[in-house]
Amino acid sequence: TERKHHATATLACLVTEVLPNGNLVIEGTRDIRTSEEILQFQLFGVIRPQDVTAENQIDSSLIANAEIAVKGRGIISRTQKVGIVTQILQTVF
Repeated sequence: TERKHHATATLACLVTEVLPNGNLVIEGTRDIRTSEEILQFQLFGVIRPQDVTAENQIDSSLIANAEIAVKGRGIISRTQKVGIVTQILQTVF
């Protein structure tokens, strides 16, 4: 099974920490339903307060140490998991 996605999303993030230099650690998640899957976007990173716009937004290119993950849950993800017999054979061999 092959899965390809192209997505553009806006994530609402929370400030989880204020660093000694005034920078902000942010994190946020967003779930998007597509067909029979739920894609969860996760974002973690560090931003400078002066980069936040008047609309309280920031471009992703201004996020330092950005960690972006996309995780799928649903029928396609379940079929892509390795079965128990295959796991045992991989352990033995």
